[in-house]
Amino acid sequence: MKTSGAALVMDLGGTGSRALLEIGNESRRSEAPCGNPNRVGAKAVEACIFDLLVGVEAAGRTLDRAVVGMAGASHPEARILVRRAFERAGVLVGAAWFMNDAELAHCAAFPGPEVPGVLVVAGTGSIAVARGAGGAFVRAGGKGPAVGDEGSGHWIGTRLLEASLRDPALATEIARRLGEGASTGPPSAVAAVLDALVTDFPAAAAVAEGAGEALADLATEARRLSATASPSVRCSGSVLLRSGAVRTAFRRRLAERGEGAFDHGDVEDVLVAGLDWLRSAPIFGVPPRW
Repeated sequence: MKTSGAALVMDLGGTGSRALLEIGNESRRSEAPCGNPNRVGAKAVEACIFDLLVGVEAAGRTLDRAVVGMAGASHPEARILVRRAFERAGVLVGAAWFMNDAELAHCAAFPGPEVPGVLVVAGTGSIAVARGAGGAFVRAGGKGPAVGDEGSGHWIGTRLLEASLRDPALATEIARRLGEGASTGPPSAVAAVLDALVTDFPAAAAVAEGAGEALADLATEARRLSATASPSVRCSGSVLLRSGAVRTAFRRRLAERGEGAFDHGDVEDVLVAGLDWLRSAPIFGVPPRW
């Protein structure tokens, strides 16, 4: 198949979705709502993918390579949704990768299966990802808000609301800053509000401490599951990247457990870092389909 040299990275998250298309020296970005089929359903996700492809002007193009990272990638219809959306947009791909969005972030943070490391992602949800000895991904957390997602934006917001029931002053301040969206608002907003509260409200400081410790525990568990020497721990997601209070507790917990070096190579922009990985990934044996 004749290809154009174009490369596409698509990150479908629990709060919002993004895509980056690079052709030569030009790049185009697009954004869309939640792309997790477990949260919004199959039709909404297919529409989300289609809108992202149209938004980056990929429709009708033949791409050299593309990767789609999707929250809820284990959903039975996930791959089908991607394939249908690409077909509907008339997009052909020379080599295509499909994975969980946290696995995409790990590829961006640690390019190459030979690079050991643990990536902790804390946004709407939370998960820690590492590679096992055979190169396969192992994960800790990522179970969703009903049974897990410790240290995530949703987790922090829920615990702030619980604390506010015992502290009217805290309740007033949360309402002033977040309204009714403490547990459902964007994790970046929740993280920023948490940092603004920790000085004056011990209960908020305790939430930040608990979030950081829970995320460090996920890193420890992912390292254990990988059964490999993983000296680096890197971060992604708005909670760890935007909340100094959570980050401090996270680092302290790792140090207490003797987890080795804490690497400051955060993944601020998964799309750009993912594109670097995608450009360098060997395409031998990668199928031109989802």
